[in-house]
Amino acid sequence: MKTIKQQIEQNKKELLMLETKLENENLKTFKCKKLNLEIAPLKEWTKSYNKIIIPKGWRLLKIYEFAYLIEEGYKKELIGKFINEYNHIWLQQTKYAKDNNYSFGACLGGGGSWCAYDDGLRGSDDNGRVAFCRELNVKNVKGDLQ
Repeated sequence: MKTIKQQIEQNKKELLMLETKLENENLKTFKCKKLNLEIAPLKEWTKSYNKIIIPKGWRLLKIYEFAYLIEEGYKKELIGKFINEYNHIWLQQTKYAKDNNYSFGACLGGGGSWCAYDDGLRGSDDNGRVAFCRELNVKNVKGDLQ
């Protein structure tokens, strides 16, 4: 069992790695002008919800943003290399989930479903994914898909 100090150090290292990836050109993002967002495609995240490290300036997608992207033609850009797999995507908690200390996500596979997990934020999934987004200045958006 790791001490709190060891856990903090590990989280700092993971955060630095994620921030580097987000700033690195290898991480391709796409823009959605209608949502005023820049989105990083899904990344693997099989750890628990409460261990998600959100890089500075970024956040998790909200349920309505995720649904919009899937329904309005951004699915391929969002899902990326996981397009033909079962995916459990961690999303920003709804008010209900937050009030009840539930994690929140969406499942894409044979059938789509929205999920709130009564797990004290400790649940994880072998097919876990996470997508980060950040606000755009709409006037300067270039290369939007729509």
